[in-house]
Amino acid sequence: MKQFLFLALAVSGMAAAQIQGSTTVRENGRTLTINCTGINDVISVRGNNNTLTLNGTCENLVVYGNGNRIAAWSLVKVWLKGNNNVVTATQQTTAPTLSNTGNNNRYTLESLTNGSTTQGDDKGKKDDDKKD
Repeated sequence: MKQFLFLALAVSGMAAAQIQGSTTVRENGRTLTINCTGINDVISVRGNNNTLTLNGTCENLVVYGNGNRIAAWSLVKVWLKGNNNVVTATQQTTAPTLSNTGNNNRYTLESLTNGSTTQGDDKGKKDDDKKD
């Protein structure tokens, strides 16, 4: 009986790594999958050195932490406030509104129709999706 209880606890612990909707990631060094609902989601990353997978459309991604790796399906608004973060998104919609006030952040937006666009560290640059 104890073996079954241990197995149930172990499986439920693995399921906790998948999160639904708005959330704040405060932990460090975690690997998480977050399922965005697309309506008023706010994914806030305050921890450091996490690997996150964001499924669905995430309306708001705010990264305060450092050294995070984030792979997303679709993003609407992105704020990079921490340092040394990498965000990759495969967009099916228009490019997100981006704000990068941290240092050494990288974001790559891959549109299914327009190919890949990589943006570097433009500290303080707001609304990076606007054309010059």
